[in-house]
Amino acid sequence: MIERRDNLPRITPPFFEFPKNPKIFELDCHPVYEYIQPHVMDKIIEQFSWQVNLNWFDKIVVNLKGGEYFAKSLAKLKNYQGEIINIEYHRDRKITIPVPSYLRDKRIGVIDDILDGGGTAEDILNDAPNASFIFLTKKIGIQDQIIIPRSLVALQISDVWVGGCGMNLESDGDGLPENFTRKYKGLVAKIMS
Repeated sequence: MIERRDNLPRITPPFFEFPKNPKIFELDCHPVYEYIQPHVMDKIIEQFSWQVNLNWFDKIVVNLKGGEYFAKSLAKLKNYQGEIINIEYHRDRKITIPVPSYLRDKRIGVIDDILDGGGTAEDILNDAPNASFIFLTKKIGIQDQIIIPRSLVALQISDVWVGGCGMNLESDGDGLPENFTRKYKGLVAKIMS
């Protein structure tokens, strides 16, 4: 039997400020700023996993592609054997794979990579009003950031464009290859020119 939780626990995530003089290194032949090293991110995810239970929810869904790394990490650390359902909502408000209609009224846990402006989470809540969110990162200092009431966050970060741990660094027209940072186990920041 799944324990139903109306209130998620209070977790105070650590805050990692972007360094004033970040180190530049090459990732797949592309210069990026080092933000958080892989061994530190592994520890953050592990410590966060001690505080959550994926069985609090009727179903777990993962927002592709960014949330996939975090979902797999949590499932492995928690020895979670349940099904993880894929959805795909994008920051440009485009929905590729919506929350299945049979989950609309269920208490689902949505695993996602980042809470920045909040529009993606808001779109998911429109399709699944009882959803709770498990974010790997939350950007601090975003003006008019949408408040997501039922959410857990593993790590708070500065408002910089990050990649790694499943997150993408490229954007249209910037010349960076698609998905080149997703498998990197740390966080890097985009060098804005």
